[in-house]
Formats: sequence, C-alpha cells, structure tokens
Amino acid sequence: RAWSGLFSVMVAWQALVAGTASSLFFVVLNVAMNIYTKWLFAPSGGAFALPWTMLAVQQAQAYAVLQPWLARLDPVHWGWGWQTSSSDSIPQEDMLSMATFWQVLAVTVLFCLNVGFNSLSLVEISITLNQTVRAFLPAGVLLLAKCIEQRDYHPHSYWTTIVLVGGIALACWGSPDFRPYGFGLALLSTCVAALGTSLNGRLLSSGPFSKSSRSASFGIARLIMLQSLPAFCMFSFVAWWTERDALRAILSEGGRWTWCQRVVLVSLSSCLALLSNLGRCFLVAATSALMETMAGNAKVAALC
Repeated sequence: RAWSGLFSVMVAWQALVAGTASSLFFVVLNVAMNIYTKWLFAPSGGAFALPWTMLAVQQAQAYAVLQPWLARLDPVHWGWGWQTSSSDSIPQEDMLSMATFWQVLAVTVLFCLNVGFNSLSLVEISITLNQTVRAFLPAGVLLLAKCIEQRDYHPHSYWTTIVLVGGIALACWGSPDFRPYGFGLALLSTCVAALGTSLNGRLLSSGPFSKSSRSASFGIARLIMLQSLPAFCMFSFVAWWTERDALRAILSEGGRWTWCQRVVLVSLSSCLALLSNLGRCFLVAATSALMETMAGNAKVAALC
C-alpha cells in the first residue's frame, strides 16, 4: 500500500512537471512569435506585411519538414497512416480512420475561420479590446467540454473562469474603441476558437494522436502534418484573392540577395510557428484544452 501511494505521488508530480514545462514552452514561444511577426510586418523591420501569404508559407514548410520524418517512421503509408486491411507497419489503434480524418479537417477549417474572423475584427477595434474579448476563450472551452472534448473539469475551474469572465466584462464596459461589428467578429472568432480547441483536445486525448498511442511525438507531428495541407490550400486562396498584387510588387523589386533575405525571414517565422504548434499540442496532450486557453491568456499578459 505504501509503494502504491508513493507511485501515485510520483505520477502526480510527473504530470505537474510536464504540464508546467509545456505551459512555459508554449508561452515563451508564442511571445517570441508575436514579437517577431510584428517586426516582420513593420516597414522598418522585415517589410513583409503579407499575413495570408506568410500563413500559407508556414503551412507548406511545416508539411515539408514533418512529412519526410513521418514517412521514415511509417514507410508503408508515407506517414499518413490510413486504415486498411493490410496495415501492419503500425498498430491498428494508431491508424487513421475516415471519421478521425473528418474531425482533423473540421479542426483545420475552424482554425482558418478563427484566424479570418479575428483579423477582420482587428480592422474595426483596437488590439486591446480584441485581446480582452479573446480572453473569454476558457469559458467557451468549459461550456463545450462535456459534449465535444468529452471530459469533466473540476468545479474550481468553473469558479476561476467566472471570475475571469466578470473581469473581462468590466474591462469591455464603456470602451471608447467599442464597435458592434468589430466586437461581434471578435466574439464570433472566440466561439469558433473554443469549438476548435475543444475538438483538438478530444483528438489529443484519445485515438491515433494521443499519448496512449505508440508515441506522443509521432501522433502530434502527424496531426499537425494532416492539418497543414488543407490549411495551406485555404490560406493560399485568401492570399491570392487579397495579396496577389502586393506579392507581385515585392517579387519584382530588389535583387536576388533581397529576395533570399525575405525567404530566410519568412522561414524563421515558419520555424517559430511550427515550434509553437508543437508546444500547443504537447501542452494539450499533457494537461487539457482548458490549460491551453489559460496559457494563451498568460501570453497576452506577457505581451502587455
């Protein structure tokens, strides 16, 4: 009995250390990515103010990095892991069913919609009010926990979130930058993000992407790879629709060295984005989707 109690304490401490380390990794990387992206868009910095093009490049480079590594681990299916009758290179529980694929696609679409609505809201309202509204995200994740993420949170999580939401409501009240259209877009973006975060938490808590599969790193890397391809298609379409003239102008100006510099700068952004996504998924796998939203609020506090 004593050994059983000691083992339980060790497991609890291991989970606490893993959650704390994942949270710090996620917050530090997100702060670094936000600062670097702001510099990259600034005329006095990288002078590459093409956010949709940058997002498309980030997804393409994430796929180019992850797919060869996953294909080496799963050569029969090239890292995709489709469920077939002759699938014997990786365990059957790690195979990708059609139902799981549709969930991955839904998370990707929700992510793209979240980015789009949030970007439109920033045109109408200040970034301070936008981030204040986005801080409602933990409340949305808690409301969706039972039906989407399929898990129960401790009651203290609800009381903490109520206090947080009350503070946000007071901060928004009477804001001089308040515009109904922009506020509505920010709120819609937050709702979409809560739905996507909950569904992502469900994918990472059970099935082929969870830490109960053959390895957590393999499952998380495959999830990000699968999401990168449809995200690249959607971001590329928006980039072509909104930024093609500006991209042509950038491509035509400067010599080869200038163009190589820009490729390196955008690639550094892709590296930070990939590490940030990996950190986010490891955080959800080690803790919960709710912890990801709390860490996101810590990132906002650090940036402010």
